[in-house]
Amino acid sequence: MILLGIAIVGLTIYGYFTSSLPAPFPARNRAPAETMPSSATNQLPQVQADRPFTYGSVLYSLGDTSRAEEVRGSGVSHKAGGVFLLINLTLTNQGKEPVILEPSDFTLIDGQGREFSIHQSASRTAAVVNAKADIFSEALQPGIPVNGVLVFDVPKQATGLVLRISKGYLDVKLD
Repeated sequence: MILLGIAIVGLTIYGYFTSSLPAPFPARNRAPAETMPSSATNQLPQVQADRPFTYGSVLYSLGDTSRAEEVRGSGVSHKAGGVFLLINLTLTNQGKEPVILEPSDFTLIDGQGREFSIHQSASRTAAVVNAKADIFSEALQPGIPVNGVLVFDVPKQATGLVLRISKGYLDVKLD
């Protein structure tokens, strides 16, 4: 019986390290990818920012984008190293269970291929100042639209910006 238990554990560990993990790895209930990149062309699915789109169980509606050198709130100020890009969005969980989004689910890529992560503290401040939700602090409940804002610190000259969602499996062309 002990040998059987050891064999099962050993096979599980072997399988974990020799097979590819699903992406995104569902450690928590996350917005799952509906499509995977094509291995033949290595092109990622792309959508336009001016139309709502569903990705996983979440409906995304991207709103206005703006640039600012500083994001200020009540007693808090964040200065950009380059310039902050603020992306307003509305998210609606169309599934049956809460969905948890994380800052690492969103990456901004410029025309030179440079990747930028969310500026978390500036995103929280911008959400409060603009009466929006901090989309990373609470789960998205089914059927309830949530207005939020994503803030990235990018070089002032950055162009060709693309928002990559959920571990790199969907690109949203911003300009």
